[in-house]
Amino acid sequence: MDSADQMTLSGAGLNAGALERLLQSDEPDWLKERRRSAWQAFERLPAPNWRYLDAGRFPLGEVVPFVEGDTAAALALAPDEIRAISEGARSAAGLVVQADNTVQVARLRDDLREQGVILTDMATAVRQHGDLVRRYLFAHGPQPEEHRFLALHAALWTGGFFLYVPKNVEVEEPVYFLQALTRPGAAVLPHNLVVVDQGGSATVYEEQVSEPLGRQPFSGVYTEMHLEANAELQYFLVDRWAHDVTEVSRRHAFVGRDARFSGVTAFFGGGLLHADVCADLIGEGGTSEFLTLILTNQQQHLDIINYNRHVAPHTTGEMNTRQVLRDQSRTTYQGLIIIEQSAPHSQDYLQENALILDDGARADAIPSLEILNDEVAATHGATVGKVDETVLFYLMSRGLSRRTAELLLVEGFFAPLLERVPGDDTRERLMGLVSAKVAG
Repeated sequence: MDSADQMTLSGAGLNAGALERLLQSDEPDWLKERRRSAWQAFERLPAPNWRYLDAGRFPLGEVVPFVEGDTAAALALAPDEIRAISEGARSAAGLVVQADNTVQVARLRDDLREQGVILTDMATAVRQHGDLVRRYLFAHGPQPEEHRFLALHAALWTGGFFLYVPKNVEVEEPVYFLQALTRPGAAVLPHNLVVVDQGGSATVYEEQVSEPLGRQPFSGVYTEMHLEANAELQYFLVDRWAHDVTEVSRRHAFVGRDARFSGVTAFFGGGLLHADVCADLIGEGGTSEFLTLILTNQQQHLDIINYNRHVAPHTTGEMNTRQVLRDQSRTTYQGLIIIEQSAPHSQDYLQENALILDDGARADAIPSLEILNDEVAATHGATVGKVDETVLFYLMSRGLSRRTAELLLVEGFFAPLLERVPGDDTRERLMGLVSAKVAG
């Protein structure tokens, strides 16, 4: 073990010592008080009783917070388009790179800055834009005092980015956020805060990437998205963690009056993962759409909860998920439509489909409805099935290898979902990631 690893291990643990380090920083008093309150909640709350995953399996006492990362190493793991943006060879609205807990804001277009768009790291945001951050941080949805892992995040989060789009400003090109793990055993808890003000629009790409590091890292990311009246946000998540990464994460959109949220999430990586992917439709006429791709292999265990919660009337939602499993991997996808009594004339649709390639894999698809108002429309369905050996035999009889035949079936299985993904480049890249993983 080298000296750097030895120093890393000496500060191990998401514990009270980590909190004290944050409380000694130059953060504003209001944030420090929130951290203390959240830590008290973390200490008293029991571990969540997840039905399909033991919350005690996450190595909270062994990982190391506040590890400085290698930005060059992070960019080496990035997809070509992010490297091109970083090098100035490709245009984008903005780029933020976080290597472990080192955050670098690479660029924000000058014309957007002149229109009042803000893109910065969260540490800078709480100092320079404190009133704005304070207004939206944990403003809606579950509060830290309600959930042990959310309380842990609220107490110890560091890093992440802040994006603010002013009223009636359209950010046509995407903003990219790259989160990379580059150090063994690192703990990263970035908080990303996206605010699209009235009539504004934006597109955000979030990508997680790492290579096997030897000691299990932990990710506790929370991406919080607020859409004011008539705002639009397209959100893309690509999870390419190595299989040694553990994660408890939340992506949560809060959709205002006549606002439109569209989320595309692709889970390819992570060894042990619990993810909440949610939208609260809090303004009348709001819309939320989720398209989710899940592809697992080896020993991966992914537990994903996806829901639309209708709070205001005349809101519309859709969740459409397709997952493919091979080897001994396991997934649990719990899709949930919640329509509150306060949301008459709302409608939602939930569809879950899973394809199992190997006998050792297991998928649990759990569609659920919680309807508290009679004047609504909500439908759901789910299918889980093994690959048709007859079809495989037919393809192989035409000279294809079994792996190539499986790839054709997987591509065809994902095609109806991918056809709805905005942007030709994004669709092609997602299919390329699917093909590479199926090919091994």
